Amino acid sequence: MAGAGAAIAAASRSLDRALIDGDPGQVAGHFTIDAVLGESGLDDVMGREAIRGFLEQGNRVRTVTHHEIHRIVVSDLPLLEPPP
Repeated sequence: MAGAGAAIAAASRSLDRALIDGDPGQVAGHFTIDAVLGESGLDDVMGREAIRGFLEQGNRVRTVTHHEIHRIVVSDLPLLEPPP
């Protein structure tokens, strides 16, 4: 499981960097082709290409200057959780 934890941490750092760099294609590449992105107060964005388009639109109105994913572990399964 240690190898999986290191891979998850590396993927999270890569996602954080892509968001900060403002690269919608690189960010979308972290999602599966049938992924669903849920944002509070908005309809779900379904599919990698739709996520890329959503991020492109978002980049027109905002800049990400900090992004960090925090994790908890339950029953050996990594779960994502917002920072405390």
